[in-house]
This record gives sequence, C-alpha cells and structure tokens, in this order.
Amino acid sequence: LKEKGIKTLSFVNVYNSSITKMSDKVIYTNCGKEIAIASTKALSGQILYLLLFSLKLGYKRNRLSAKQIREYNKHIYNLPSLLNKVIDNKKEYKRVAKLINKNKKIIFIGRAIDYCICLESSLKLKEINYIPSLCYQAGELKHGPISLVDKDTLVFVVNTNEETLTKTASNKMEVTTRNGNVYYVSTCDDADYKIDDSPFANVFTTITAFQLISYYTLSY
Repeated sequence: LKEKGIKTLSFVNVYNSSITKMSDKVIYTNCGKEIAIASTKALSGQILYLLLFSLKLGYKRNRLSAKQIREYNKHIYNLPSLLNKVIDNKKEYKRVAKLINKNKKIIFIGRAIDYCICLESSLKLKEINYIPSLCYQAGELKHGPISLVDKDTLVFVVNTNEETLTKTASNKMEVTTRNGNVYYVSTCDDADYKIDDSPFANVFTTITAFQLISYYTLSY
C-alpha cells in the first residue's frame, strides 16, 4: 500500500509496534497488555472500534441519520451489562467443557457473521487447549463435512443472524440425523445457550462465551 502511495489508517493496541510506524494515521484501542496468547481484549476492542468507526463514516456519508446513530449507541452502551451476564455464566461453561472432553471430534458451523464467530471460537479451543477442531460454513456441511459427524462428534451450531436463522436451523437437524451431538448457540428459544437478540451485541457476547468455554475446558 505504501509503495502505491495509498493512505493507511491502522487500529492498533500496542504502542510503537511496526505497523504504527508505517501507517499514516493510527487509532489506538488502549485495551491493555495481553497476558496470554489468546487475544481476548484486543479482539473485542478492535471489533468495537471498527464498529464505532463504521457508524461515524456512515453518518458522515449520509448513510445513517442522527436518530439511527443514537439508537445504535443505546445498544453499544448496553454492552457492559450484557457482557457481565455472560461472564457470570460459569456453571454452563463448565458443563460445556465436559461435553468437549467427552467427544472425539469438535466441529463449528455458522453462516455469515456467525461463521466468523465460529472461526474465532475454533481457534480459541485449539490455541488454549490444543484440542483439534474444525470450522465450516454451515451451507457447506452437506458437501462432504457431514460425513465426519457421528455419535462421537460435538457440533457447535452458531445461529444469531436473523437473515439465516431458518437455513442454519436446517443444518442443525442434519447433524442430529447423523447422531451427532449438537450444542446450539442462538437467539432462538430452543437454543442450548440463548443469545440476546440485540444489534451488534450478539457478536461480542457469543465470542466472549466461547472464550470462557475454552478457558474452563483447561480444567478437565
């Protein structure tokens, strides 16, 4: 980008890192030092900063009204209370940790933003516990990966995106048909772990929940 003369803006947590010296502009997320390899604060902080930046840009370009911004900000300001509820749910995370250790194969599936959540959650399980886990787009499940599912498989189905609720729920049924064990994370009432259906919030709360699941899996 520098060679092509393109201006760069970087969102960075670490002061004086190489990228800060190369960028034209830098926004520091100020999340504090990470004390473990699993980047929890930095990840959540960068998502939040990119979200705020997107809202600002949308307003400046007349894509979002002041009223819309105020409405979105209400959900953002509510994040701390939602995250406190997630953090306090230790009993459930310990239960899921036992499920992980009882099964030989771990798979994550989701669509759209839920797939991104799955990628991060699968990474955390590998990174913290050295447990192999696979991650697939839910729509690709029947094109090969479904053959891996049996009674010794735990499939985390993440389904928080309103636009794909029905399709991902159908993939959950496919796993059940193959005798796979399902742990359903969703805004739907039949979820094993129910996520608050709040704009923006479900990304933060779902990722935090999976980070804590990985943490408690260490104990088993």
